[in-house]
Amino acid sequence: MTEEIQRNEHNFLGTVPHWFIPIIGFIYATGFLIVITFFDRFGIRESSGDFFKIKYLHVGILFLLLAILTIAPLYGAYLSSQFRKDCKCENTGNQVFKIYAPSVLLEANLLFVFYIVLVFAPTGYITQHEFIIPMMFFCTFIGISFIRQITKKLVDSQWFPEKHIENFESVGRWVLLLFIIIILDWSALEDISASLWEIFWSGKYVFLWFSTAIYIAERIRVRLKNIKDSRQRYTLKVMAVCLLIATYYLSVLTFAVRLYPYIPVAKGGGDYVDAPNVIMCFRETNTKFILPDLLSAPAPYECIKSRPLQIIEESATSVYVADPNDAGGAKEWRAGKKPKVYEVSKDKIGSISFQN
Repeated sequence: MTEEIQRNEHNFLGTVPHWFIPIIGFIYATGFLIVITFFDRFGIRESSGDFFKIKYLHVGILFLLLAILTIAPLYGAYLSSQFRKDCKCENTGNQVFKIYAPSVLLEANLLFVFYIVLVFAPTGYITQHEFIIPMMFFCTFIGISFIRQITKKLVDSQWFPEKHIENFESVGRWVLLLFIIIILDWSALEDISASLWEIFWSGKYVFLWFSTAIYIAERIRVRLKNIKDSRQRYTLKVMAVCLLIATYYLSVLTFAVRLYPYIPVAKGGGDYVDAPNVIMCFRETNTKFILPDLLSAPAPYECIKSRPLQIIEESATSVYVADPNDAGGAKEWRAGKKPKVYEVSKDKIGSISFQN
């Protein structure tokens, strides 16, 4: 049995290099689709010509992390519960690891809060709350282990009936969950709690598409168990792939429009609220070559300077800028308002100074 397990592990590790490039390509394509969809709101389409950008890989990871960290723990717990039912129905006698609902919620809560702080919190937020995330990891895993050890000692001591000991373990996990949610979650998210409701209410359809994809995958899994004919199984798999591709595409577009605008620019997103303004020093000595809307008031400058601007995007040849106060400012841009965007050729820019 051990040799068979080792052989299966070796076969799995051998397939990893074959899957690496397709997975990276999938993540990259996801990020590319999100970025071009987001910038289409501003009327910027030239940036899509720069196909090879590491930013696309970063954005694709942000999207997939949201799906994995929020859905995977709950779906994994559901599959485990179904596996337990199947074992009981088949009377195999195999011992199955018991899944506690509060433990699943503890893990899901930990990953979800971690994603929020990592992605949506403003720059520098983690350093101001650097003890909270490690404390949540510590309380989640050490707390569960501590409750399990106490339960084992109670079983060995035989002081309490077994059914009461099992209730004690379940209640202990629920108490730990409430403690982490009420105390640690609030400490971690208190300073950004005002914007969280806006963020996730705007992104509710992303989670709807995630749930739809999970529902489709689960229905197909159940149906395949009851179908033996190879042609019917193949047809069902093809239909499932088509539905999952459509769901994936819709979830990506929704993420680009609903959640991506709330991720700070410093983290690869489209939220310009905390992004620094810039002042450009143009190489041209004649102001007629510069868009007049971008210039500051006439003054005896050594170069022609712009007024404070916000960099929206950069391509290989151009910089796209906007007035940071246009269309209500960056906070209103997140809600869908569109500022007037200007394209400035990089060969016309001598230098860019960033204002803190």
